[in-house]
Order: sequence, then C-alpha cells, then structure tokens
Amino acid sequence: MEKIYIFSVIALICVGAAGIVAAENPIDISDEVKSAMDLLEVTTESPGLCVLTDAGYVKVNGSTTQSCIKTLRKETGCSVGNGNLLLVHKAIDKPLWFAIFKNDTKDCVYTIYNNSEFEQVMVNIDGENNTISENWNASKEALGSNAFSIVTIANAWGYNAPYDFLKCMEFHNHFCPGLTSGYQLANYLVENYPLDEDEKYVVISCPVWCKDDALQIILDTTVGKKGMFVKNMQPYIDVENTAGIFII
Repeated sequence: MEKIYIFSVIALICVGAAGIVAAENPIDISDEVKSAMDLLEVTTESPGLCVLTDAGYVKVNGSTTQSCIKTLRKETGCSVGNGNLLLVHKAIDKPLWFAIFKNDTKDCVYTIYNNSEFEQVMVNIDGENNTISENWNASKEALGSNAFSIVTIANAWGYNAPYDFLKCMEFHNHFCPGLTSGYQLANYLVENYPLDEDEKYVVISCPVWCKDDALQIILDTTVGKKGMFVKNMQPYIDVENTAGIFII
C-alpha cells in the first residue's frame, strides 16, 4: 500500500505539472490605470503614491495575472522595490482589482474587473475619517468586500509602516490588532531568543488568531514546513491572555 500511495502522489505531481502553462497578457489594464491616474491628477513622478492589487494571485478566464503587475509599475511609477506596489493575497478565484492611493489627500481610485467589465470609482479613505460610521459606510459602498483590506493597508503604508510589517499585511490581506501582536511577538523572539546554527523556531498556535500569519512571514514558521502546528483551545480551558507556545 505504501508504494501505491507514493506512486499516486508522484503521478499527481506529474499530471499537475503538465497542466501548468505560463499565461501571456490575459487582460490589458493599461487604459484603466491611466484613467485612475488622471482622476487623481498624478503622474509617474508624483510623490506619495501607493498601488495595492491582487494581481499575481488571482486568475482571469483561467489565465494568471502577473502581467498586470508590470503594467501597474510602468503606468504609475510604483514598484515592489520602492515599497509602494503592494501585492495583496487573495484566493485564485477572486476578481482582479487594483487601487491607487494618493497619500497627501487620502484619495483612492479603485478598479475591479467583474463579469467581464471594469468598474472604477474614487473615494477618500482617510484612516481617521473612516472611524466615523458615515465615512466607513461610504468606503464600503465604493470598495465592496475589499474595503477593509484597502483602507487599513493603504493608511498603514501612508504612516510609514515597516516594510516587513507590510509584507505581513499583504499575506493576511488586511491590517488589524491581531496581526500587530504577531509582528511584535516575532520581533521579540528574534531579539531575545536568537537562533544558533541548525536551530529553528516552531510555533504551537493555540489559540488560533491573526498573529499566526505574521509569525509565518517573519519567522518562516509555515505549516507546510512543520514550523507551526495549529489547534484551537478547548472552550473548557480557562486561560487568560494566551498567545501560543513557542519552541526553539
């Protein structure tokens, strides 16, 4: 049985690899990016611009969307290397979208590709103003299910959040207190319990919450590499302020 199981896994990998094909320009977003830049009255030379997108993660008509990242870089002047082109993790079957954020005014132009059509809207996403229900409702109406992702990450970028923290936000696809605690925990471990050669961190995540995504990004304690074991705490266990168990 063991040999059959191993052969099945190898066969599955081979079949999967045979179906992997690099897609070329599945969708052209250049006109929509130019339109967004015009609405914001900015150019590639304008300071304080940030682009958020799920391009590279999602597919359009079965094709990957990494070419859209190249278009966004060319038409906005923002780039991964400059820390102002942020790739927000979304599931492969979600709609393609991008948002261009102008930090001095907090204006944002959001474009989403839905039902074979582009929809574009401009909205102010100032973080402080969005704590008011009326303004937050306006952001939700304009940005839909991506409102929390865009408002929180764009404003964190605008307040000069560290780049490694932004990487956590990309993976978690929003900024929240739980993610912040994970980022702080990870940095505390690195500072106070540095690794020797051939050592690694292992996290027993119990209870499970947002912190765990930051730990995976900062410490590379991913589940698939057995760096994290995830288990919810049983309701009958009464322990206050539990963050998890960390093994070095």
